[in-house]
Amino acid sequence: MRVAAAGRTEVGCVRKHNEDNFLMEPDLGLFVVADGLGGHAAGEVASQIVVEKIGQFITHVIEHYFFSGGFYLFNALEINFVKF
Repeated sequence: MRVAAAGRTEVGCVRKHNEDNFLMEPDLGLFVVADGLGGHAAGEVASQIVVEKIGQFITHVIEHYFFSGGFYLFNALEINFVKF
């Protein structure tokens, strides 16, 4: 199945800057949206870290735990979750 994806964030009517972030990796079936919680300190930093770390983790899992058609996600989570 082919997936078409697009993403966009917007400041909105209340805030002066946008704190939201997203990640799209359609080939992996990975789509992440992180709301920056406007009004809180460094919301844009937190949301960027979230999308980066989830992307890194999923990429790591796929690279190291995709064997012979079997995907061992639970083992990967147990072994590597603390490393990220």
